[in-house]
Amino acid sequence: AVVFTIGDFAYVGTGFDGSKRLKDFWQYDKAKNTWFRKADLPGPARNAAVAFSANGKGYVGTGYDGENRLKDFWEYDPITNEWSAIPDFAGTARMGAVAFSLQDKGYVSSGSDGNDLKDLWQYDPVTKAWNQKISIGGAKRTNAFAFVVDGKAYLGGGRNNGIFETDFWAYDGSADEWIRKKDLDANGHPIAREYAVTFSTGTHGYLATGSYGGLRSDIWEYDPGKDQWRQMRSF
Repeated sequence: AVVFTIGDFAYVGTGFDGSKRLKDFWQYDKAKNTWFRKADLPGPARNAAVAFSANGKGYVGTGYDGENRLKDFWEYDPITNEWSAIPDFAGTARMGAVAFSLQDKGYVSSGSDGNDLKDLWQYDPVTKAWNQKISIGGAKRTNAFAFVVDGKAYLGGGRNNGIFETDFWAYDGSADEWIRKKDLDANGHPIAREYAVTFSTGTHGYLATGSYGGLRSDIWEYDPGKDQWRQMRSF
């Protein structure tokens, strides 16, 4: 599935339930500890898509519908509970990419269009235009992870031609520059993985679960100031 947040609400949708691909969307209200059904995503049901939020709206696109990789993209308005089409993703149709937002602009990177990728694209909600940015400094990859801390995006993990990638990078959107960080295996810990989930709070990013030689439940905290990972209590 994919997730984006707007204000104090989380939105979760699409994905694969073991027998079919999905297009339903749900809002989680933490104050009420309740899930609310929202408008379904238009277009094909899908999994392995991406999502981000920017300028008060949610955005979902790419992915796999069971037969084809996709490049359509959709904007969600939480006020009206309506989806509208935006220009198709400007890169190749793909699945297993990552997305993040910086300064009210969305970014989509990596994934697979039949070959693993490392390109980076920025979406501007004001101009409704996709613009290509500098590609990831390291390897191509699919099913990677990304999170944002203090105005910078951090990206790593995933697999390239079946090999788990251990390089880890920070992206500065203002300078359009990737900066190499300490490798994920620098201290001999199994931090590299695919299909992980991430989140950030305050000045730290968190990496959880995923797959590396089997399904995992470990959680790691990243401190950008020290460029260090610390293992936390497992999920």
